[in-house]
Amino acid sequence: MSNGWDRPAGRVAVSDFPTERSRQRAAEREQRAIVRQAEAAARIEARAAEREQATQQREQARLARRSEEMTRAGTRQSSRTDLDPSAEDRPKRRQSGALRRTGTVREERDTRGYQTTVDVDRLVMLAQRGTSVAGLAGAFGITVEEVTALLATAADTDADADA
Repeated sequence: MSNGWDRPAGRVAVSDFPTERSRQRAAEREQRAIVRQAEAAARIEARAAEREQATQQREQARLARRSEEMTRAGTRQSSRTDLDPSAEDRPKRRQSGALRRTGTVREERDTRGYQTTVDVDRLVMLAQRGTSVAGLAGAFGITVEEVTALLATAADTDADADA
C-alpha cells in the first residue's frame, strides 16, 4: 500500500537518531555558554586592568602637578623674600591696606583708663529700661549714691517741667 509519495506508509524508526541529535545540540549549547562565560570574564579582567592603569596614570599626573606647584611656590617665596626680607614674617592670606604693606598688626588699645561721659538723659533712659542702679554705677564708673542722686534730680526736673 502507498501513501502517494512512493514510500511505505508506516515506517518504524530503526535508529535512535532524534535523541542523539538532541543530545549533541544540548552539548553544543553548553559549550557555547561556557565560551560566553569565559569571554565575559576576560572582558571584566581587561576592564579592571585598564581601570587600574588609568588610576595609576592619574596618580602619577597628580604627583607631578603637586611637585610642580611646590617648586613654583618655592620660587615665588624665594623671589618675594629676595625683594623684601621681612616678607616671610607676614601672614600668607590676603589682607588689605597697611597690614599687607607693612605686615604689622594693629594693636588693641588699653581703654581701662578711659572715662565714660555721664549723660543724664542716657542714664535715665537705661534706668527706665530696667537697668539696676548698681549696673548703671558700674557702667558709668560712678558710685551708687551718685547714680541715685542723678536719677532723683532728673525726676525732679521732669516733675517741674510737667507742672
